[in-house]
Amino acid sequence: MIVVDLPPHSDLTAAAAEFAACPEVEFAVPDTFVYPAVVPNDPKYNQQYHLPLIDAPQAWAVTVGSTSVVIAVIDSGCDLDHPDLAAKIWTNPGEIPGNAVDDDSNGFIDDVHGWDFVHNDNDPTPQPDGIDDDSNGDTDEQVSHGTLAAGIAAAVTNDGWGAAGVDWSARILPI
Repeated sequence: MIVVDLPPHSDLTAAAAEFAACPEVEFAVPDTFVYPAVVPNDPKYNQQYHLPLIDAPQAWAVTVGSTSVVIAVIDSGCDLDHPDLAAKIWTNPGEIPGNAVDDDSNGFIDDVHGWDFVHNDNDPTPQPDGIDDDSNGDTDEQVSHGTLAAGIAAAVTNDGWGAAGVDWSARILPI
């Protein structure tokens, strides 16, 4: 076996084909990095068809995300006590909870875990209204959509419970 080092940015596929065309070469293949796929142990992972579609397992072999990432989920609100999200909810470091003061001077009083722009308050949890908006017999079926979206983005992952999030480390800012 002979290993040939090529200059940086070489077309490895083209080079392998060129070498393979030589009569004295039995076979030639590019020697590239291969990353193992990472599969989390969350029981609902097998139902999350979208994660393999975006090559999440291959990406997770490189990185599972960063705690410095904050994902703003602009939707119907987010269940702050959800078992797969509670530990991921962003906390505003500039606010003192419950003191009725806008400590960080951003125009929002006690916006510790996000903001509800519909009701103009500091409680970003979903607020059902008891209405069947699409007349299908199910009331408030969309009220949990923000929680679902937050879970897809950054649910606690590889914890043996629930579903997997794309970014295992990011924080969620419910809006």
